[in-house]
Amino acid sequence: MLRRHGHAWATLLLGCTCACVLIVDADAAVAQAAQGSEPPQLLGSLERTELAITVDDLPAHSDAHPGMSRIDIAAEMIAALKGAEAPPTYGFANGTPMLWDPVVTEVLNLWHDAGFLLANHTFSHLDLGQVSAEIFIGDIEKMEQALTPWVSASPAKLFRYPYLSEGDTHAKRRTVREYLQQHEYRIAPVTVDYNDWAWSAAYTRCSLVHDEGAMQQLEEQVVTAARRTLREAQHQAKFLVGRDIKHILLLHISALTARTLPAMLAAFQADGVKLV
Repeated sequence: MLRRHGHAWATLLLGCTCACVLIVDADAAVAQAAQGSEPPQLLGSLERTELAITVDDLPAHSDAHPGMSRIDIAAEMIAALKGAEAPPTYGFANGTPMLWDPVVTEVLNLWHDAGFLLANHTFSHLDLGQVSAEIFIGDIEKMEQALTPWVSASPAKLFRYPYLSEGDTHAKRRTVREYLQQHEYRIAPVTVDYNDWAWSAAYTRCSLVHDEGAMQQLEEQVVTAARRTLREAQHQAKFLVGRDIKHILLLHISALTARTLPAMLAAFQADGVKLV
């Protein structure tokens, strides 16, 4: 699995009106301060590439957003993906939100009815580095049972580790991988991750005080971050294996992702990206 490296993340306060936190590339911020100019927005050119979109933490991720229900968020993301003619998209689901609010189960119905696919992300969104392999496997099994009404149409059983964490010991990693193989799960990797989750709280704070300018700035930064991160992933692939690969983008189901997804997909396609 390819992961981004070499770029720290910093937080800057955007005025005191909404006290919302913008996430920016720290290296770019340093360059801007030193040179007195705008930081580079993208990392070089992007060669034509293929990209699969995946969405984590269905049916609910992050805090509730003012003016948008969980169902609204899912419907907007589905509409954006269909509008871009994306192939059926995998959503990696947890079960805990359905215990808190059974209404969010409708998100899984919407996803399934749109012809999209659902996969296992553990029931409780556990970090394998924090629990035993036995507890983790039990949580996978619990989520498999919870997904029974929706997974019959999925062409493959996929699993993604919460936090992309495969454990803190070789023994845990081996035990869980052996279990997944025995139960015909394929592990879903990630090659493109711009940490979309880190922007959501700031977006919600700006929304609460109706700071439309700050919200628009966040949305624009998110699209730029996604495009830049795909370029970095392509560079990393060429460095590691000598060629580009088919990439997998990690997103989370959130209000900010729903609002930025149409522009992001349009920008990707303008960059020559084929959705697969």
